Amino acid sequence: GGVQQVSACAAATRQEVQRATGASIDSGKLRQDAGGSTCDYTGESGQVSIGLHHAVAALDFDAETANLKAALPEARLVEIPMPGVRALLVDLAGSGAQLHILRNGRDYLLVSVLGFGNSVEARAIAESIAQRALTRF
Repeated sequence: GGVQQVSACAAATRQEVQRATGASIDSGKLRQDAGGSTCDYTGESGQVSIGLHHAVAALDFDAETANLKAALPEARLVEIPMPGVRALLVDLAGSGAQLHILRNGRDYLLVSVLGFGNSVEARAIAESIAQRALTRF
C-alpha cells in the first residue's frame, strides 16, 4: 500500500532508549527488510534492538511461541499481560530479555535488551520501550 511505514528507529528514539536504560546510547543503526525494519542501539554495556514487522498473513501467536521455545531452549518464556496485544517475554537469564508483541495478528514488535542489568531490569526497559513504540506504528 501507499502507507508510509514508521521505521524502527522512529518507533523508539535514541533519547527514549537512553532514558529507559539510564545509559548513554549511540545513534540507532537502521536495517530495512521486506516486511519492516530493525533498529540497533548500542551503549557502553549492551545493545537494545527494536524490530517492527507487518505480516502479510496473520501470525499464530502460539505457533510463534513454540518456534521460539525450540530456538531458545535455555530461555524462560512467559506470556505477560499488556493491553490490546499478546506479549511474550523471553527471559535470557543473566544476559537480558526480549519482548515479542503481536497486535491484530499482523503487527509484530520485537524489543531485545541485552547487557543492561539482569533480566528483571531488562524486562522493565523492554516494556517501557515497547509501550512507546506501540503508539507509533
